[in-house]
Parts: sequence; C-alpha cells; structure tokens
Amino acid sequence: MSWIGDIYRGENDFDFPRHWKKTLAVSGLLIVVSVVSFAVRGLNLGIEFEGGTSWEVEAPGLSVGEVRDALRSTPAANGKIQLVGSDTVRVRADIDVEDHEGVTAVSTALAELTGVSVDDVNVTTVGPSWGSRITAKAERALIWFFALIAAYISLQLEWKMAVG
Repeated sequence: MSWIGDIYRGENDFDFPRHWKKTLAVSGLLIVVSVVSFAVRGLNLGIEFEGGTSWEVEAPGLSVGEVRDALRSTPAANGKIQLVGSDTVRVRADIDVEDHEGVTAVSTALAELTGVSVDDVNVTTVGPSWGSRITAKAERALIWFFALIAAYISLQLEWKMAVG
C-alpha cells in the first residue's frame, strides 16, 4: 500500500504525458461501449416512469419461484418479482390501470399464497400518462443540468473544456 501513499504525497514515477494516447483510447472505447449499450438496451425504467402496478406483501420464507408459480394464471405472470429484505415480496407488472379484475386477481393470488387478507396486500398503481409526464420532465431537467454545467465550465475555465 506504499504506492497509495506515494501518490497521495505526489511522489509518483508514472509518465502521464507519455501515455496520453493509450488513456485517450481506453476512455474513448468506454464511451463508445456506453453509448452503444444505451442505444441497444435503452433505459430500464420502473413503474413510476412507465406506468403499471406494484404489489407488496409480507411473505417470510417465500422464494421467487413460489411466487411466480402462484401468479402463473394472473396478468402479472411475466411481472418482475423481488424479495425485499427477508420477509417482503414485491411484484411489478405492466397492467392497465382500468383492469380492476387483473389487479384483484393478483392481489387475491398473493393473499392466498401468503395466508393474509387481501386488504393486507399493498397495491400501488401508476397511470401511463402520469408516468410519461414524469419521464418527460426528468429528461428536460437532465438536459438543462448538462447545459448549465457546460455554461459554468465555459465561464470559469475555457469553452473547449465545456464542449469536450
């Protein structure tokens, strides 16, 4: 660990100017991989941004497989199932807000699986229009953030640094 101390004290023998091409190539490669990954996979947005329904229920000792089996005949069969902590199950699915029968079917299946009342299953529903509005506002805020940071760097340092 003495090399960390050397770097901290500014005592290093690494010739940074000599290796600028290699570090620029690695940095550029990482940026290209990131942009391609983003273009291919896109964002993995939750129901808060896309809309959908989320169920949470106390379920000590259950596995994801058991929950998936119980939900096989419901509209949430392909939903995302998570174990939160040691005793809570969260199910998220893209179910239309107007599909009250589907929401009730999932709530009933979870209640039967866990042995609790249907009223003990916490259901959260987010409509797609609200989710799309939040997404648009978040994207706009991110663009403004980058623009303001670029303007600040341009004013404080050099405009070439803000663009790059």
